[in-house]
Order: sequence, then structure tokens, then C-alpha cells
Amino acid sequence: RLVGGRNSPADSGGHPANFELYFGRGVVGFVRLQPSIMKTRPERLGALNHTLPPPAGAEQTRVAAGVVAAFVVAKLALHFTATAVTPYEMHRDELLYLGMGEHLRFWCMDFPPAIAVLARAARWLFGDTLFAVRFFPAVAGALVLVFTGLIAREFGGGRAAQGLAMLTTFCGPLFLRPSVLFQPVVWDQLWWTVGFYALARLGKENGPRWWVWLRDLDC
Repeated sequence: RLVGGRNSPADSGGHPANFELYFGRGVVGFVRLQPSIMKTRPERLGALNHTLPPPAGAEQTRVAAGVVAAFVVAKLALHFTATAVTPYEMHRDELLYLGMGEHLRFWCMDFPPAIAVLARAARWLFGDTLFAVRFFPAVAGALVLVFTGLIAREFGGGRAAQGLAMLTTFCGPLFLRPSVLFQPVVWDQLWWTVGFYALARLGKENGPRWWVWLRDLDC
């Protein structure tokens, strides 16, 4: 139970300043609360929305821009080369999304219409080629690598940690296969990765911007 301490409410302007915490018959703790902390002033509530201060002595880790650029180039080169030398043609699922892009029905599809819009844009940019179909998935896979490095950086990882995080994503079959085919899978991976990055930013910056990111990604 909580019982009033030595100071009465009148001693602190209407707010009790001291509390003694009892457990059974023995005192297990003593909590001293300053009256100023207990006051709910508007400026104190507004301060909660500001950027959280970094720990003492902590420095902002830099983005390993060179490492990120190297992995992006390697990722795009790998997928574009595979597209150029592969003996296989389009996957049957890719034909579905290309057909939906040819006959856009925004509210009459079994899936979100963004991929159908990308299908039409790819054919408009590069024509009816296999490169056109595989271009946007490769770009999405490269963006997954970029945000993977950024997430490692948000957790304090330096150049080596960012490179290791991107290397595991680069070599993982779970991320290699979706980046080859024009399907919604790689876009799901990208949005989830961006969402995790927004959560990592929220751990440092309690601002509305990252909540907006999460809301838009959910939509």
C-alpha cells in the first residue's frame, strides 16, 4: 500500500512530496517525488514530442556511403547480367501483372494496383523486353540493401557492421529470388524494411514524421 509520508499536501502546494512504500509490515522502499515533477504543465507535455537527446558521449554513426554504393552496383549488375544471359522467358505470374497493366482496373484487382502501374511504366520505358519486366524488381532489391545498411547504422553499427548486414541480405536466397521476378514479394520486403527503419528512428526521435511513414506504409 501507499501511505502519505512526512510532508502533507499543504507543504508542497497541494501535491504530496514524499511517499513511503510498505509491503506487509516491512518498509521495502522510499520514494521521494519532487512537487515540480508531479505538476502537469503544458510545456512539460509538449517537450515529449521533441527529439530525444543522445546519450552522453555518444556520436552519430556515419553512413558508409562507399560500401552502400558498392553493394547497390553489385546488386543491379548481378540481376541485369542474369536477365541478359538467362535461357528462361517470363514467369507465368509476371504475365498476369503485365496483363493487368495493359487493362488497368484500379478497384477490380485481386492485389494492390501499384504493381500493375509499374508494369505499364516498365513497358512504356523499355518496351516488351525481359529487361523491362525485371528492371523494377532489381531496383527494389537494391533499395532493400540500402535500408538494411541504414538500420544497422541506426543501431550504432559502423562501416564493418553496415557492410556485414548488407552482405547477408545480398547473399540470402530469401532476398535474391524475389528481386529477379516481377511479383509483389520484393515490394513487400521493401516496405517491411522501410517500416523497420522508421521504428529504429522512432527509438531516437519521437517526432511525428516517422509515425507518418508507418501510417503511409500500412496504407
